[in-house]
Amino acid sequence: MTRRRQDHSQPAGQAEQTEVVRRYLAALQPRSGTPDPRVGSEQPTGDDRDFPVLEEAFVEVAAHYSRAEHLSYAAWRATGVSPSVLGRAGISPRRR
Repeated sequence: MTRRRQDHSQPAGQAEQTEVVRRYLAALQPRSGTPDPRVGSEQPTGDDRDFPVLEEAFVEVAAHYSRAEHLSYAAWRATGVSPSVLGRAGISPRRR
């Protein structure tokens, strides 16, 4: 399998972003599909053997996807995305 080098100047198309986000969130979940609060979200618990590449793809699209879908930092945290991954993606909690 040959990896394509992505142009980082423009975000991926919406359908591709959605697929990256879906695969990343699925990889974070335990096999039962129900998040286990005892499992840290820093490590994958799914079947994706190429998790570091998937995580990097998520980091590349997450900020744009969040704006397009009106998703907050809290929404990502509720789905199990770690603060460090969100920080790398440029998504931070809003301070009031």
